[in-house]
Amino acid sequence: MPGKTKGIPYGISDFEKIRVKNKYFVDKTHFIPLLEEHEYVFFIRPRRFGKSLWISILECYYDIQLKERFDEFFKGTYIGSHPTPEKNACLILRFDFSMISPAPGGLEENFEKYCARVLDHFTRVYRSFFDEEFLKKMGSPASISEKLHTLFIHAQENGLKIYAFIDEYDHFSNTILSTSGSDAYRSLTRGEGFFRHFFAVLKGAAGMRGSGLARLFIAGVSPVTMDDVTSGFNIGMNISVQPAFNEMAGLSEKEARDMLNYYKEKNLFVFDVDESLEIMREWYDGYLFSDMASSTVLNTDMVLYFIHFSIVNQAIPRRLIDDNVKIDYGKLKRLMFINRRLNGNFDILKSIMEKGEIQAPVNPSFPIDQLLTPANFISLLYFFGLLIFKGTRHGTSLLAIPNMTISHLMYGYIRYAYRDSELFRINVWKFGDRVREKNKIGTGRQY
Repeated sequence: MPGKTKGIPYGISDFEKIRVKNKYFVDKTHFIPLLEEHEYVFFIRPRRFGKSLWISILECYYDIQLKERFDEFFKGTYIGSHPTPEKNACLILRFDFSMISPAPGGLEENFEKYCARVLDHFTRVYRSFFDEEFLKKMGSPASISEKLHTLFIHAQENGLKIYAFIDEYDHFSNTILSTSGSDAYRSLTRGEGFFRHFFAVLKGAAGMRGSGLARLFIAGVSPVTMDDVTSGFNIGMNISVQPAFNEMAGLSEKEARDMLNYYKEKNLFVFDVDESLEIMREWYDGYLFSDMASSTVLNTDMVLYFIHFSIVNQAIPRRLIDDNVKIDYGKLKRLMFINRRLNGNFDILKSIMEKGEIQAPVNPSFPIDQLLTPANFISLLYFFGLLIFKGTRHGTSLLAIPNMTISHLMYGYIRYAYRDSELFRINVWKFGDRVREKNKIGTGRQY
């Protein structure tokens, strides 16, 4: 409704809901033509940075069934005024692997059942594009990999374009790695594991001439699983550390300022914009996802959390860290322990906390067998959003803690590690005092 104040899209990753229910939308659709230069894309970002929203945007833009609603979704955006020839030209096949139960005993069955539901939904939504013979094949008791292969062959033969999305591609595999160990993880991603075979079908479809799999967008938080299930993502483009895509997810300072000013003008946000931005710079900013990029971005979730809390409670939040951005300690624990004793990776983490930075390259991909090496451990910290590019020193990337939020989270990981090792070699509270003093923590706010 024109003139009505836009709602704050805190916790919302559904683009249709944002547009239909008049939520505030930061227009980044100018990245769509750039994405189209790559048919098969791999995109890694830390938690709560807007990956799922991007998938939702692309769904609405490319879905052939939503052609009549294009203006409803994209009027007033960059892509609304500069559409590409491929708009509303695809059948959308979306998977979200965070919806699969990682229970080890029934993982393959859970995976098959979930994917079967996705494919069943897909054939019902696009029923008019398929004949009875094809639908009968898709309704057979064949495995998901076999059904996917059947689907892509049919699309190729009938001139259909399928855009496949895999959100949280590494969710349950990372959970298995952190809870059940590397042996269970290897059985999933190596050899004849069903998960590896699933990606083998995608890889094969991507390599077919005139492939029915026209486009593929895979999103997650770590490159490890992709390296293991595909022996490196050699079927497409890993855009995660490319400077052109540095600001595709997250908010620039201008975008954050514009949002604050919008709600200030609506008399909803009653606090000083410059002072609020100063808090955000200290706690939410500093993310740089390429050593060739120059502009940092703020964590989208934390900015929305700050604004939402401030408007609802008419007070700046004392607790500045949104629990949603926290990295599960269990994901790091297995990388810092051998036989319940802290290894060299813990010393790296502690050194980073004390110095605030470390000189090391970022490896874009690496398999599980090399995960415990110091260089790859540091790279994983980068992909988790715990380190960012700060510059170069002697020709090697200089990585640093981006902001106070991450500094506090890493301090918590160190406390937990000392607790679990049963080796209190230093007074952890004194260590915390040293870290707070070095990082000039003293805002009077909780974390």
